Amino acid sequence: MSTLVREYRLPHCTLILEGFTTQTGGALAVLIQMDCYLPGLERPLRGGSELLAHLSQTVSEYVQNFLSHREPIPVHPTGPVALEPLSHHQHRLRVHRELLQDAHEPIQLDLTTIQLFDLLEACDQGMSDPQTLPDWTLNLVPRLSQGMNLAQQAVPAGVGLATLAAAAVALALLPTPKIEPPQELRETATPTPSEVTPTATASPSPRPVVSPTPPASPSPISTPSPSPSPTVALSTTDVNRLLILVYEEINTAWTERITQDMSFRVGVNAQGKIVHFTPLAAATGEEQLLPLEKLRQPGQAVAEFRVVFKESGALEVSPY
Repeated sequence: MSTLVREYRLPHCTLILEGFTTQTGGALAVLIQMDCYLPGLERPLRGGSELLAHLSQTVSEYVQNFLSHREPIPVHPTGPVALEPLSHHQHRLRVHRELLQDAHEPIQLDLTTIQLFDLLEACDQGMSDPQTLPDWTLNLVPRLSQGMNLAQQAVPAGVGLATLAAAAVALALLPTPKIEPPQELRETATPTPSEVTPTATASPSPRPVVSPTPPASPSPISTPSPSPSPTVALSTTDVNRLLILVYEEINTAWTERITQDMSFRVGVNAQGKIVHFTPLAAATGEEQLLPLEKLRQPGQAVAEFRVVFKESGALEVSPY
């Protein structure tokens, strides 16, 4: 029997799982200890299988609720591991000392939404690893994947879970890094006109000319002309991180209710900021109730998403 260590490292979370394997080159089958490094903690969350199970399950349920409702709700407020919202950007994690090794009091930590998603991602990577605790059967939210709306993320993830390895706290405290696509992928060859097969497409309508005299009643926001599709090839991880940034920014800024669903094609830069958007249906007159124009910034799009504002108040974001 030999000892194995599995490490799952994200920008704001590092999870280390240590345990035994029953055969050479086999899976980590018996968990000895887990360490979870998060921003704001001088020492990691350290415990055994019970801490790992409660932490993974609580974070999974909280994120499912967070993605399914515009207002996050508390999960297991009196349980061994609890999560409750402080705002759309802050979430309070509490862990009872009975689950922690070498702890004399409970641990309370405030996480940003991005830090919370990194914690979920680390747990999910461990659950998806066939070489880590294959006999575990926890149901976690899967990593965000292309082709899935945020409102559809609450599905089981699959197999086992692992223990996390130590990461530098300095790295955990760094802001979300800029997404830099690989050098060889920054430019994609564009087909020549002779290679392009003409297709019948509707020409975009020009932006309306703004009158120098303010109109008597509010006029709908101008519809930006569709921008070319991004030519930068991004990894699935980069697309998922941009998707989370876009969801958080739009969901926080959207405060007005609408009377019907509205869909948009939205282009974002490498920092997840909106640089262009195009409605996918005829104007309804309620565009001014949406925050897209307010959030728009100049720049070059590196990815595009389909954003759906629901009459119910829910927001859906998926790769376009």
